[in-house]
Amino acid sequence: MSAKKGIPCSVVALFSLLVVVVGVIAYLNDFPLPMIRVTSIVLAIIAAIIFLIYKRPYGKEHDNALEHIGEDSPNSNSIILTQNMNETEVINAINSFNKMCKENDEHFKYFSPEIKRIGNNFLLFFDRSINYRDFCFWLNYLVYSDKNKRHNNDITGWYEVGSTTNNHPLSNKLLMLFIPESDNEFDNVYLVDNFNNCYKQEFSFDENIIPLNESIIKYKEKPDLWPD
Repeated sequence: MSAKKGIPCSVVALFSLLVVVVGVIAYLNDFPLPMIRVTSIVLAIIAAIIFLIYKRPYGKEHDNALEHIGEDSPNSNSIILTQNMNETEVINAINSFNKMCKENDEHFKYFSPEIKRIGNNFLLFFDRSINYRDFCFWLNYLVYSDKNKRHNNDITGWYEVGSTTNNHPLSNKLLMLFIPESDNEFDNVYLVDNFNNCYKQEFSFDENIIPLNESIIKYKEKPDLWPD
C-alpha cells in the first residue's frame, strides 16, 4: 500500500530557481529570446512565494516534520527488536551507523544501545534522551544495514512521544515502528500507534507524516524485558 501525495513545494521551488539561473545566464549572454528573461522574473517571484510558504513557522507541513515533535517530557525506554540477525550483524550495523553519522556531523551524539540477547533475537535499549528523529534513522539504517539482505520483517521498534507544544499528531502516543517489504523508497519509516492509526514518516523534502487509510499491521505491546 502506498500513500498518494502531491509534488513537495520544495521541489517546485528548486525547479523554479533552476529556471531562474538559466534565465540569468541567458540574460548575461544576450540570449535572443526575451521571453526567457520575463519568464525568469515571474518564476523568481513564484519561487520566493513558495519558499515563504514552505518555511512558514506554523505551516501544517512543518508541524508534522521530524524536527518539530519537540517532546516536553522524556520518552520512556525506547527499544528495537532484531530478528534473524546474528550478533556480528547487529554489532557491525551499530558501529557502521555511528561511524557514518560521525563523519557527516562532528557534533553527532552517540546512542550506542545496550544489547540484550533473547533466544535467537536481540533487543537494543536506547537512552531516554534519544529523540524521535534519531530513533527513526536508527530503525531505517538497521533494516537496510546489509546491502545484500533487507531486514524488513526482522526489525521492529517502540518509541513513546511525550506531550508537545504544537499539537503534533503523534503527541502522547505509543509508537511501533517498522518498514514493510512493500516499501521501495528506502527513505522513510512506517508507524502504527497504540490506537492502530498507521502513518508513513518521510525523511526527504518536507519530512511529512502521512496518515494511511488502514493499518498495515496492528500495534503490539513492546517486550517487557529490560536490562538488569
